[in-house]
Amino acid sequence: MHTYNIYHMRTKTLLTAFFMLFIGMTVCAQKENTHKNFIKKIDDTILKFKKTKVDPNYVDVPERDFMLTVKFREAFQTYDMEFPILISEEELPEPYPMVLPSNTNENLFIKTNLNTVKSSAQIGFDWHGLAISIPLPINNSFAKAYSLASNGSTFGFTVRYRTVDEPEGTVNNAFLQTCEEVEERVNELKERYEKGLPITENHAPVITHKSDVIPENWDLRTVYADAYYVFNNKRFSMPAARTGRLIQKRSAGSFFVMANYNQSRLHMYRMLNYTEEKFRHDQFSIGAGYGYNWAINNGKLLFSISVIPMFSLVNRETHSCWDDPDDVYMQTDPDDDDLWEAYDKHFYDAATYGRDSKFTVNGFVRGGINYNIGRSLLNLSCDYRQYMFRSCTGMKVTNREIDLTLKYGYRF
Repeated sequence: MHTYNIYHMRTKTLLTAFFMLFIGMTVCAQKENTHKNFIKKIDDTILKFKKTKVDPNYVDVPERDFMLTVKFREAFQTYDMEFPILISEEELPEPYPMVLPSNTNENLFIKTNLNTVKSSAQIGFDWHGLAISIPLPINNSFAKAYSLASNGSTFGFTVRYRTVDEPEGTVNNAFLQTCEEVEERVNELKERYEKGLPITENHAPVITHKSDVIPENWDLRTVYADAYYVFNNKRFSMPAARTGRLIQKRSAGSFFVMANYNQSRLHMYRMLNYTEEKFRHDQFSIGAGYGYNWAINNGKLLFSISVIPMFSLVNRETHSCWDDPDDVYMQTDPDDDDLWEAYDKHFYDAATYGRDSKFTVNGFVRGGINYNIGRSLLNLSCDYRQYMFRSCTGMKVTNREIDLTLKYGYRF
């Protein structure tokens, strides 16, 4: 009897659970249909509003405005930096002023020339101009890129974050190489002084020799953001040129203005007498340019190009350093009175003591080809961007980026 009650209770429990599951699925289905109807109403309202913002003779807003995209990008980047070593010769202990190269602050420098080619793959979606892309983990050597964009007919913005690990290139560390020659001449003068022999000035030559960077000791991070305003926004479609979301039915052009913020962070390890160093470049610029869309066969084929010079309003470079007490490689004898020690005491950061840049003019150029067939979009685009920094202390940074992107999109 007791066993029968247990089985009976289990049967009732199972039946109750299945019944509740059935009710729950029914309610969820009804809610899902309600949600679908609600979302469709929102979608239709947005679609009608967007159609009022464009001239239907020139721009077509597809009824299916949800697009799934897959991108493959080859990113070519050159990052050139010249970082002068500023030393106060008057405060250096003897006999360093007698052996340092002539015009020390002009001749002692670190130059880096990074040339990277990185591939990246992204998957994303575009719904009414709001686009999000995330990286696809296809290959470890691929760069990682995240982006968020809103591409409207009148206004729009883009935010992108990209990482480049282990870049390739060359470094010319004239300071480090010259230090070795300076130390030898300092020791010679000290020996002559101890022996009572006369000492004279014996300036060391500046030694410049390029060497390949150690990729695992370097990494580069970039943050890019822009916002635009299009004047002839009813006939010229910026979304058609940038993303292919809209279709440019007839050829048109327009002037536009853009604001841009760019940040690059270059990490270096064991370059000077620090475990880790970071050079950060922040630039905010504005500009006015012109874009043109050439439509063929009612917009099935589209060629687009835009050019805009950018004028820097804020342009700064900062340099920061960290020491790892456990880094045996960087440990030196505290009693060793060499130029490294003098460098620590009398070093003037070329980035900090000359942070405000000279006036610079940069530029962006973009070209693209769109092919629309049915719900599908095939897009090939090329973007060129240049950022420069020039300080009154001789600090120079030139960052050039070329992105070649192949994108496939499908409208739902």
